[in-house]
Amino acid sequence: NEYLQPISMGNITPSNASPDLKKVATLNTSINKFVVYGNVGDSDGTWSESSIFVEPEFSLVQKTGVPEAIKSTTYKPYPMYYYGLAGEGTNPIKGYTDKDFTQGEATITAGDPIGSSYAAIKVSGVNYGVGLLAAAVLNGDEDEVFYPTNNGGTLEGDAVGADEAIEIAGVLINGQYTKLNKTFDKAADASEGNVYEEAADVILKEKSAKIAFANNKVANANIYSVVAKTEAEKNVTMNIVFKIKQGHFIKNNSGQILGEADKDAYAFLGVILDAEKASTTEKCVFQKDFTTLLNATVTDWGNLSGEEVITTDVNLGVEIDTEWQQGTAYDVEI
Repeated sequence: NEYLQPISMGNITPSNASPDLKKVATLNTSINKFVVYGNVGDSDGTWSESSIFVEPEFSLVQKTGVPEAIKSTTYKPYPMYYYGLAGEGTNPIKGYTDKDFTQGEATITAGDPIGSSYAAIKVSGVNYGVGLLAAAVLNGDEDEVFYPTNNGGTLEGDAVGADEAIEIAGVLINGQYTKLNKTFDKAADASEGNVYEEAADVILKEKSAKIAFANNKVANANIYSVVAKTEAEKNVTMNIVFKIKQGHFIKNNSGQILGEADKDAYAFLGVILDAEKASTTEKCVFQKDFTTLLNATVTDWGNLSGEEVITTDVNLGVEIDTEWQQGTAYDVEI
């Protein structure tokens, strides 16, 4: 129940070999529980070993390079945090008689000597401390409604469809907590902020090309964003942000002409994710270690808005479960 000096492992990447991730450190001999954090601290994902490890808190960082059309203050998504607690409940600490975690495995309970009995201990049950949003944006409106010329409020020329005139810029997620506590839940003094994440794939998908879970993973999404856990029974509002390519214009259902002759323009479609439809018992739209899947089908490009739609001496081994669990799948029309 005390915070000790960090044991900084540095950056863990797929190319790192096992020997690169081993480190010798001195541990307090009275330890009977281990908390493990991953990808936290300084810019390289580590805490300085020369500083005392106090109870941590995690904050959103303001994002730069956001499209000018997004008027609200926006933040980067949280990093891909990892978290685990071993030594109590159903997640015991395992001891090994050799330093490579292969021989003499035993469950360590409070009071068991470690240094004299084991050469290594392993902390399992380390998972993602945050959730993931995977979203696809599908074109369900193939009408040709984007024109090449705006003549004083009259759109002229040969119209084209959104597949030619539109790209997906990103997603603006409302209501993310600006601070998380030591267990990656909402901090006591946290407010709410908007997180902006760029699109991984800017090309609209055909209406039939919905994404789906496969072995708890989601491939071919337009957008992937880390998200902090949301409160139970709390809806999540967001905006899909589109880029209208230079020289394309549309008159939306409110009579506003969107588009620019000499530069790209941005437009928005609002989305609400209903917590009541969440598949987990807590009814949380976003949960730690879970992927929330969204298929958003555009039914009418005339709904585009020019403004935002406002509506987480022994060897110490850490075993990280990097499989996202399957969360709620949303299928909405926008």
